[in-house]
Amino acid sequence: AACRRIRCWVQQRSRGSGNVAKLTLRAYVRLLDSCYAMQLRCNLSVPEALLAAFDLCLAEQLVGAGPSAVAALRAELQQALQIGPAFVGPDHLQGLAAAMSSQHVLSGSRCATAQAVAAAIACSMPVLLEGPAAVGKTSLVTAIAHAQQQLLERVNNTESTGLQDYIGSYLPAGDGSFTFNEGPLLRCARLGHWLLLDELNLADPAVLSALCPLLEGASTLAVPGTSLVVPVHPGLRIFATQNSAAYANRHALPLSIRSRFLEVQVKDFTEPELCDVIGRRQLPAKVSAILPPPDSSTTSAN
Repeated sequence: AACRRIRCWVQQRSRGSGNVAKLTLRAYVRLLDSCYAMQLRCNLSVPEALLAAFDLCLAEQLVGAGPSAVAALRAELQQALQIGPAFVGPDHLQGLAAAMSSQHVLSGSRCATAQAVAAAIACSMPVLLEGPAAVGKTSLVTAIAHAQQQLLERVNNTESTGLQDYIGSYLPAGDGSFTFNEGPLLRCARLGHWLLLDELNLADPAVLSALCPLLEGASTLAVPGTSLVVPVHPGLRIFATQNSAAYANRHALPLSIRSRFLEVQVKDFTEPELCDVIGRRQLPAKVSAILPPPDSSTTSAN
């Protein structure tokens, strides 16, 4: 009933408007999968888990209709699910914020972004963070991995990054033979490490095709060009970051790939957020500590 209500709401606002995303079947499946995961992990009732899953999976996708319209839909769902007004959803950063503070400052809207990423991790969903340069996309994932004591491997995509940079390649051994040197994608799948793919919309189409099975939750990974099939460790988590396609040399990520991620938009810092980050990082004190001491003659002259 809740999914039907959401679908009707989207259809009504999609007529004659291109601002509201059209939800695919995959989006509804992700909603129900997240509901089940949150019910188990966060000790929520089914209605509470469904509302929390809506906040995670659909609220940001529907924001094109306007924040007030999405808030009204959430309130309507909350009433239909008979959830009291005091419900605020689970805190997925509980116990992590303090451990993250040395690497990443959670200020203002960054708290909501970090909550979304942490919730996606708990629900075993791949995450795509999109936003301007230098807004902390990579830093956030790195800080969460550090706080959860997870080994994070990073691939920085460029226009020359190929499939072998992900999967690996055969290299000559000392005895004249060749041995397979596995790449980060294969290693993370095998060992359950976390994998961060920076600048995903610069990746080669062959790379994107190779990612599809893992983004769908496949239990094995077949290595192209070999007979090797690697079981995928349940601890594997995949993160991607990118600037929008409006940036130079960036391409629009194919919808078939984009829809397999939980998408989180990371906005630029507001002035109060930037001041808060600088203040909590105590950057002026750090900078002054590495500057040479002032010339005594100059000081006395002033």
